Order: sequence, then C-alpha cells, then structure tokens
Amino acid sequence: MTAACDHDPFEACDACAACIETGPECNGTVELRWPGYGHKRFWRCEKHGEDRLAREELAAQKFPLLQPADFDPEDAGESWDEP
Repeated sequence: MTAACDHDPFEACDACAACIETGPECNGTVELRWPGYGHKRFWRCEKHGEDRLAREELAAQKFPLLQPADFDPEDAGESWDEP
C-alpha cells in the first residue's frame, strides 16, 4: 500500500495494486485474487494467482476434510476424527 492510500488493504485500489509475491517470475495482470479458501482476496499477478490455487488444490488432495473411501482404522489403529 502506498503512503497516499489509507483504506482497507483488501479493497480494490489501482494505486495499491502490486503482487504480494513480487519477483522476476511475476506475469499477467495484478488483481485481487481468491487464494482457494476463505473469503478474502489478495493482490497477485495472474501467474502467482494460478500457482496459489494449484498449491491449495494439492493440499486439499493430501489432507481431505472427509474420510477417504479406502480409509481403514484397523491399518494403523487411528481414527479419522483425531485432533
């Protein structure tokens, strides 16, 4: 956020638009993009926005909220609902 801007950082403002993952690999338009969870959006370029969604999708596959069909608590003596 620039010194001239004093609004909520999650509001759209062209003066503040800069990718939060700056670097030489930034590519595409910078917009408020959904990270794949929650309700907030963050300033990311097109490349970093797509990368973030891919990371979130991979995490959801590795750590599903619901018990997979092939889960058997007898295999390791664990339950799906353990904290």
